[in-house]
Amino acid sequence: MKRFIIVYCLFMIVSVCSSQTQQGIVKTKGRLGTNGSVIPGKRLQGASVTVKGRTAVVSGVNGTFSFPIPGQRFYLQNVKKQGYLLTDMDILSKQHSYSKENPLYIVMETPDTQTADKLAAERKIRRTLQKTLQQREDEIEQLKAENKISQQEYQQKLQELYSAQEKNEKLIADMAERYSKMDYDQVDELNRRISELILNGELAKADSLINSKGDIHARKAALKYHQEANAAEEKELAHRQENLSKSKAYTQKELEDLAQDCYHKYEIFKMDFLNDSAAYYLEFRAELDTVNVEWQFVVGEFIGAYLARYDHALVYYQRALHNALQQSDENNSDVAMIYNNIGGVYSSQGDYSKALEYYSKALDLSRRVLGENHPDVACHYNNIGIVYSSQGDYPKALEYNNKALNILLGILGENHPNVAASYNNIGGVYRSQGDYSKALEYNNKALNIQLDILSENHPNVAASYNNIGLIYDFQGNYVKALEYYNKALKIRLDIFGKKHPDVAASYSNIGYIYYLQGNYFKALEYYNKALNIQLSIFGENHPDVAMTYNGVSLIYSAQGEYTNALEYNTKALEILRNIFGENHPDVATCYHNIGYIYFSQGDYVKALDCSNKSLGIRQGIWDENHPDVASCYHIIGTVYDSQGKYAKALMYYNKALDIWGAIFGESHSNVVLIKNAIENIKSKMQK
Repeated sequence: MKRFIIVYCLFMIVSVCSSQTQQGIVKTKGRLGTNGSVIPGKRLQGASVTVKGRTAVVSGVNGTFSFPIPGQRFYLQNVKKQGYLLTDMDILSKQHSYSKENPLYIVMETPDTQTADKLAAERKIRRTLQKTLQQREDEIEQLKAENKISQQEYQQKLQELYSAQEKNEKLIADMAERYSKMDYDQVDELNRRISELILNGELAKADSLINSKGDIHARKAALKYHQEANAAEEKELAHRQENLSKSKAYTQKELEDLAQDCYHKYEIFKMDFLNDSAAYYLEFRAELDTVNVEWQFVVGEFIGAYLARYDHALVYYQRALHNALQQSDENNSDVAMIYNNIGGVYSSQGDYSKALEYYSKALDLSRRVLGENHPDVACHYNNIGIVYSSQGDYPKALEYNNKALNILLGILGENHPNVAASYNNIGGVYRSQGDYSKALEYNNKALNIQLDILSENHPNVAASYNNIGLIYDFQGNYVKALEYYNKALKIRLDIFGKKHPDVAASYSNIGYIYYLQGNYFKALEYYNKALNIQLSIFGENHPDVAMTYNGVSLIYSAQGEYTNALEYNTKALEILRNIFGENHPDVATCYHNIGYIYFSQGDYVKALDCSNKSLGIRQGIWDENHPDVASCYHIIGTVYDSQGKYAKALMYYNKALDIWGAIFGESHSNVVLIKNAIENIKSKMQK
């Protein structure tokens, strides 16, 4: 997800001049040498700099340029130099303030240099994360060995440590991007040293340097004191304006320095897998300046993604949205991404109508501002498609996922992770519609791209293995399904550890295969593994928990323990109805399973009632030729068969046979099963 940066000054000095000249310098980045000293950047001649509303100016021999501006604010429209790119494209989208004393620095690099810097930073960060993880594991193991923590505390600490790894790739990418863009010419010595220590993995030393500036809470109090003093001074006397302006400048510097230290502390704790502490310092920074849109956005993004505190994330996103709309009009891409992230929170909470509302706002705004062919627009199309898929509206899901794919192919080409993600989404829709050949085609496309550009041990590769396993599962090829599910599980365990939602999903899928194979002991073992993880992460009221309850119910039903089966299925039904309402495929599955339990108990009236409810929901969502519709026909036919109503049974069996035969072919177990049932009825009718 795109992160944006908008810098807002706390004060503005009003000038009586009608215009003034802004000085500027175009240069390459200042770098850190091996001994920690700064290697100054090189000033660039011949760069073309265009300010909105003005003609372009060209930097001179020493990289300098200047241009007159009529007011206090201005925007850059474009900066070009052959063989060079801006290190930070955000410089073109943010508002700049005129400064008589300070030139505007524009930093550019060759693409090769920028890529090399980013890869070097990424390598250092990866090494630090690996080292930190091992240290944290050793510390937890030592506490356990010395009996300083209980077995439960030991497991909880490991769970918290491993679950943090899910977002490591994002952390690595964010930090590598940040440090590769840093111009050390513009960073003071102490903060430069702090950045160097963090990048090299010397986190304790970095934290010590931050603390050497004084207690962070005392500094916040001092900042608050100065802010309050500023307000009092401003109201007191006009002739103190000069002193007041100096005090405000000091306050701004203190704010920026304190905010930077908060962010450094966040990075330290995040790299140490201490997400609660990392979130604390992001929130601390956000409260320093509650109108800073970026700070509110970043903390909302972090606590939503890493801590799953969705309501809390929503508070920060709404604050960011309010301030963004106050500080500019709605027509900018930053507002669109806030809408997008608010939609993501609602989607994570299962509130799909709200998610769709905000994703649609994001899409409309991005199309208006960025045009149709932009990665942000594709992102919104994909998110809307995922919501429609979650709601069971597969034609619309396919429509939006294909729109996203067409944009991404045009911009990024075939061999890109985002394109692979679109293929996976489309494959998932075809799988849900029962078109397994197309689903397999798209999921294999995704897998081939991922294996070509990612390592084998990557979460996206695991997701593709899992998706392909699902297809083989639905086709009745349980050996192949189990092979791919286990491939996905191995990768997920290696990356995430034992306490992660994706690991739980793999356990659940493997449990279902064992159930289908009649190995109920193993099936229950895997379902319980999944359930323990899901309850610890999500709590009771979550769709994943409901579907695992459904799986446990299937096992009890197959073993003849109908009371237990009905208890678990009813739990699942209540959870899913609370989240999705009545008309959802998973709700239909619950009714279907409950109907089968009643049938097994000989209660044919309740069995027919539940089965017809399931059929009605499924026919409303899918067309007639869907395998789940056939499943409803099959159980309804079975009930009529058991009641001796052979004509009705034969009618429903033949409906199921037509659908299953067309989808699966003659050799599929479901087709063989229904054919045998039809032959048995014909024999009974002949007698």
